[in-house]
Amino acid sequence: SVHTFFMCYALDLVYLDARGVIVKLAPQVKPWRLSWGGRAAMHTLEMSAGGIQGFGLTVGDAVALPPDMEKKDAQHL
Repeated sequence: SVHTFFMCYALDLVYLDARGVIVKLAPQVKPWRLSWGGRAAMHTLEMSAGGIQGFGLTVGDAVALPPDMEKKDAQHL
């Protein structure tokens, strides 16, 4: 989960599973809000508001994770 307490601007949040597949998108999360990625979410990408649309991201897309991150998550499966 992510909170935007004390922030002055909105964020786009991209929730990924252990393999780097997008499981949830939370665009334009305004200050003083909470966002939960769900049970499948293992990683979160935070980007400037508009990034989800700018990159054309959709649920089900895969994001390449660094190899060391994939190894850590494989131990948790």
